Amino acid sequence: MNQMRQKLINVIMEQGISEVITKGESLGKNNQVANAIYYLEEGVCGLVRYTKAGEEVVYHYFQAGDILGGVYFNLAEEPSSYNYKSDARSYFLAKTTCKIYKIYYTQLNSAIQQEPMLANIISHSIAYNFHQVIGHVHEEKEEYTHVRLSRFLLKLSREIDGEDRLDKHFNYIEIAKYLSVHTVTISRIMATFKKKEMVEKRGHQIIIKDKCALLEVAQNMRNEEFL
Repeated sequence: MNQMRQKLINVIMEQGISEVITKGESLGKNNQVANAIYYLEEGVCGLVRYTKAGEEVVYHYFQAGDILGGVYFNLAEEPSSYNYKSDARSYFLAKTTCKIYKIYYTQLNSAIQQEPMLANIISHSIAYNFHQVIGHVHEEKEEYTHVRLSRFLLKLSREIDGEDRLDKHFNYIEIAKYLSVHTVTISRIMATFKKKEMVEKRGHQIIIKDKCALLEVAQNMRNEEFL
């Protein structure tokens, strides 16, 4: 699977178009035509929608190395319908400056004709992202906030110079928005995490100090310390 996934990434990078998307821009530019798959080489991107009141809702975060899109590629019955007009209920929004590669469905279809297994990788990527979104929705209704926050920190951290760090984009306001809680709640739980030396705040960046302890929280093993 990893070999084929890398092959798909190579196809996107070699046959696709490289773009730099500034923070706050949609990867689709006009949010209307869903006709490409993206490889995120650098940055943080969110699958978002806006409510009628203008409030942003984030369903999922993508980071460097992720493959985005492909739903409408699988929905199309034939190549002539690849220029699918989406209803723009949700779309990919650059949360930081993002470097992406995109390949249009027509080009991707040609690559799949030569290597059919690439279609399996696209389907796997879609299924994985769907699973992540469903998990997020489920946790919002079923799990304690401290458990959800610990899982968020573990999932979104990346190893840099021997440390597990979150992108500076993930401040308390952004995290609270994603977890659908008040910023004060995040601040209170993070204060406990810091007191127990699970995390450290260095400037505007969150550093994971004790991954094992956070994992215990994520597995509902230390609830009595937060209730």
